[in-house]
Amino acid sequence: METVEKLRPDVVLLDISMPVMDGLEAAERISKAVPEVKVIFVSSHTEPEYVEEAFRRGGRGYVLKGRIGELYHAIRKVLSGQIHRPDFC
Repeated sequence: METVEKLRPDVVLLDISMPVMDGLEAAERISKAVPEVKVIFVSSHTEPEYVEEAFRRGGRGYVLKGRIGELYHAIRKVLSGQIHRPDFC
């Protein structure tokens, strides 16, 4: 959180399962503290409940781990103001 607030990057990549603070909580905090920062989740969770919760908490994109080509596309899409939803939901 401190780094995001200090550097204010264009995009932050988060996983749902992270130590200390899960990605869902981190996304919610980021979207409240620094709303101009776009959050993209990169996760192995394919359950629709996780995907929907990620968007409810401030995510602008969701990509499955291992899909590097899709991640690049998601970043470009999110930076242009669009939402990137996974194709499995």
